Amino acid sequence: MAWTELDTRLASIAEAQHGIITYRQAIAAGATAASIHHRCRTGQWQPVAQGVYRVAGSDRTWRQSLVAAVFSAGPGSVASHRSAAALWGLPGFDPGPLEVLRPRHTDHRCSMGRVHETQVLPPAHWTVVDAVPVTGPARTIFDLAGAISARRTERVLDTCLSRRLVDLPTMRAMLSDLGRRGRAGTRLIRRLLDERGPDYVAPASELEHRMLEVLVAAGVPRPQRQVWAGGSHVGGRVDFAYPNHGVLIEADSRVHHMSKLDFEADRRRDNWLMAAGWRVLRITWEQVTARPSEVVALVREALRAAA
Repeated sequence: MAWTELDTRLASIAEAQHGIITYRQAIAAGATAASIHHRCRTGQWQPVAQGVYRVAGSDRTWRQSLVAAVFSAGPGSVASHRSAAALWGLPGFDPGPLEVLRPRHTDHRCSMGRVHETQVLPPAHWTVVDAVPVTGPARTIFDLAGAISARRTERVLDTCLSRRLVDLPTMRAMLSDLGRRGRAGTRLIRRLLDERGPDYVAPASELEHRMLEVLVAAGVPRPQRQVWAGGSHVGGRVDFAYPNHGVLIEADSRVHHMSKLDFEADRRRDNWLMAAGWRVLRITWEQVTARPSEVVALVREALRAAA
């Protein structure tokens, strides 16, 4: 059978959507109900939901399933919650669950994944990532706050802040849009934002998160984050600092401080910092996760000695 201009248009639409095309899209591109039925009957297209088709031979991926779930939920629907977090590449959220957010009272059946409904979903709350309509980072954080633990929500918020996916004014604007009494997540988001002033610097890694948790839980004063060390031979910022005590703490991840070159650079930097009058502590992932009491004792001793 000869390949037609219509075939080219339909193939282009599906290719841009991970091998998924909808009935409405096909009709808008010039197909007829009969031609769509013919493609399904001959196995060219495979129905995956009402009015949603997968092109035969396309790769079966999580993103393909997510696109299909979004389309099957009806017009205005977007990927959300854990699915959105996975699309944004947030730690701890792997591709897997299919979660979709759609305008409330949508008259459309959906048989794929978990569907959430909302009365508020303006264009400013969503975007497109890798050809998938998805809630933006700020909306994703707010939605997750009503579905996951407070501790995990705080980490999601700080991760997005450190990666500059959001900023605090954007989060406060989202709270203004969505926050209301009784809405899941509102009180938590308001508390987290109240705790983060204009000069707040978010922890940049899971290790830094855990380091802060260990210190705060033990009653150790909260250190300042991302302090400029200064000096003519040493530049850049350090992870944690007690400037009034002259104590610096560097959190050494297993990823970025393992090679010989990294080791030499760290030692050289430490020497210059100590020569400039700082006390330098290097804390590892193993110490924080396996021996937190040791971390607390080291920091307390350094602060006591400095005092």
